[in-house]
Amino acid sequence: MDRRSLIFGLLAVSYVNPCGAAAWTLVSKEEFEQDSAAPRFRGFIAPATQAGAPVIEVDQPDETKSINVPVTIRLRFRPQGGAIIDLTSFHATYGWLAIDITQRILEHAQVNASGLLANGADIPAGHHKVTLQVAYNMHRVGTRTFEFTHRIYSGQEMKDLLTRAGLASARVYGDLSGSPYGFDAQRLIAVARRSI
Repeated sequence: MDRRSLIFGLLAVSYVNPCGAAAWTLVSKEEFEQDSAAPRFRGFIAPATQAGAPVIEVDQPDETKSINVPVTIRLRFRPQGGAIIDLTSFHATYGWLAIDITQRILEHAQVNASGLLANGADIPAGHHKVTLQVAYNMHRVGTRTFEFTHRIYSGQEMKDLLTRAGLASARVYGDLSGSPYGFDAQRLIAVARRSI
């Protein structure tokens, strides 16, 4: 194995980590499966934000892109009309079943009147929906629902991506010692060579 192959393989470790290297669980696999199996009602209407209520902006995760773990949650709170955000009013639920994840976030977050930052969250692969609420001292409640997708590549998908990127001899392993990649692998290590 030449040096370039080894370097690319090590970069792949940081790019794809199917086994959560995150510090805390935002949503468990069981909760994700339970929510995924729940019936979806046609015509479901999300709670409306009250006029003059605080605005919740989601900086991360980026709803427009597939994300990887660990997940960072970065929110900004914008009160209206000089009001003051009531930090004790923050509430977060997960999915259609509205599983309360407030404490999980707050235990790992830095929170102040301008927003919230929580690093290192683990989530299962799939599509996720989170609804947030925050109020201010005049008891108006702002609501924001956002959705994002966590994607894990299979070994074959990774090999195909590397080949399409112009790399040759793409191989995948289950660990840094070169064990075969399979269903029980803890990592996806990709090794490829640049075509000469």
